[in-house]
Amino acid sequence: MLARLTRVILASALVAWFGASGLAQPLRVRLVELNVRLGIDPPGSTPAVATGKFLTNQALPGAPAGTSGLKPDVVCLHEMTNDSDNLAFRDQYLPGYQYIRVNQVDAGGNFAVMLVRPDYQVLNRQERYIGGPRNMLRVTMRVPGADRLLTVYTAHFKAFGDASSTSQRRTNANSSGIFISEDIALGLDLDGDGVRETPMGYVLLCGDLNSSNNGDGSLNGLFTNASTGQPTGLLNLPVESLLGRILSGDPIITTFPPASRLDYVCTTSALAARFSAAGNLIFTQDEINNMGFVYYSGDDSGVMSSGETSATTNASDHRPVVFDLLLGRTCPDTNGDNVVNFADLNAVLNQFGTRGWNLSGDFNGDGNVNFADLNQVLTGIGTSCS
Repeated sequence: MLARLTRVILASALVAWFGASGLAQPLRVRLVELNVRLGIDPPGSTPAVATGKFLTNQALPGAPAGTSGLKPDVVCLHEMTNDSDNLAFRDQYLPGYQYIRVNQVDAGGNFAVMLVRPDYQVLNRQERYIGGPRNMLRVTMRVPGADRLLTVYTAHFKAFGDASSTSQRRTNANSSGIFISEDIALGLDLDGDGVRETPMGYVLLCGDLNSSNNGDGSLNGLFTNASTGQPTGLLNLPVESLLGRILSGDPIITTFPPASRLDYVCTTSALAARFSAAGNLIFTQDEINNMGFVYYSGDDSGVMSSGETSATTNASDHRPVVFDLLLGRTCPDTNGDNVVNFADLNAVLNQFGTRGWNLSGDFNGDGNVNFADLNQVLTGIGTSCS
């Protein structure tokens, strides 16, 4: 019986060999983080129009030739205040995007919102209490063509520099770091049955964390688990403003003028490693800048804000932080040689029927090596993943 199954598999592999073509480059996913500061405001208002000019995937009427919006795939917004205004903004500038908000509202009436492209399949959303009046939001999604799920966390930590505020911000960071590191280590429970059956996949945290370059150390718990002392998996990667990317010298971090950073995008080595030329997770500032940038519309003469040079100063005292993630495409390569061949087929057969985390033969990241994975390697035999 085994010999017969092997012959069938080999025959199918030969068919796939002659019919398959090369696989494409990694998927680029653009995430934008922005604190809009006290709401987006009604349609047609100066803040709404200014924000819409850069935070859009539309060709806006009257925009000069050669200009565009940031064309984000996922947007994390903080200090949103009115669902009607938010949805009207979404419908005008990011039509069809999925609207996911934090149910908890703080004393000022503010809450966080995540906007997700309509073709991304949202599998789960969850709020987590991290101390204080603002819950952290976790959204897990399937990006079409990506080899793993993408989970995005967004949070708004306590502001101000007094002892009480700093202490609460530290609690926010410690709680967030513990939650995220547990998810990375144990996987996700997406169906609510109490079993963490789904491997984590790609991980990213965005938010207004209210600590300038972590100068007070209040964010340490995001990067080192406060309970175990072990790394959480998140990396602290400060991208520069567009102006800082152009000028030489020390990094210019300008998400909240002058020259400071309160909005963060933090990711893991699995995503950041694609930008490390040496492959050692020690990054030059240029390599970090290749991951993203802080957008000032004046720095590029409004090219990425539909021609409006003051778009990012009209609506908020924060600036959008842009990260361009590179996700691996679905590619049944088990040994990292970027070629799908019989070595990968053998690896899948050896693991067939097994269940666990980070199995090389689990191409769709569902925690099982089964016929779905076998079909992928048979289809991909003879192709390149680069």
